Amino acid sequence: MKRLFILVVIAVACLSASAQSLLKHGRVPKDLKITLERTMCFGSCPDYRLTIDASGRIRFNGRHFTRVTGNASGRLTAAKVKALVKHFETAKFFKLKDSYEREAYCGGMVTDMPSENVEITISGRTKAVHHYFGCRGEGVRDEIERLSALAKYIDSSTRSSRWIEKR
Repeated sequence: MKRLFILVVIAVACLSASAQSLLKHGRVPKDLKITLERTMCFGSCPDYRLTIDASGRIRFNGRHFTRVTGNASGRLTAAKVKALVKHFETAKFFKLKDSYEREAYCGGMVTDMPSENVEITISGRTKAVHHYFGCRGEGVRDEIERLSALAKYIDSSTRSSRWIEKR
C-alpha cells in the first residue's frame, strides 16, 4: 500500500512538472527563442520571418508582400513572453509532427499555397514544425488547427500587422 501511495505521488508530481515544463519556476529560460515564418504563395501572400527572444525583443524581416521590406523591431512585456510560452504548452507543440506537407498526412494536396513554420528553443530543447497550407488532411486536422492558432497568437501578440499589412 505504501508503494502504491509513493507511485501515485510520483505520477502526480510528473504530471505537474510536465504542465510547467517550459517555464522554469515561473520564469522564462534565458535561451528562449521563438520563430514564426510565413512563406510566399502563387499570389501575394506575405513572406516574412519573426523572432522573439527571452527578453521580449522582436525581430521582423519582411521579404515579399509586406509593408516593411527588410528589418524592423519591437518589444514584448515579460508577461506576454510568458503567455506565448504557455500557448506552446496549450498547443502541445512538442507532440506535433515535424512537418505537415506530405500526402501521407494530408490525404490530398492543393498546390501553390503558402507555409507557416513555427520553432521554439527553450531550456536546451528545439522543436520546429513546418505546415504547408495545401495539407488539409482529416487525420491531422486537430493538430493543424492547434499549430495555426499558435501562429496566429504569435502574430497578434507581437502586433506583426504593423509591418505586414499595406496601408
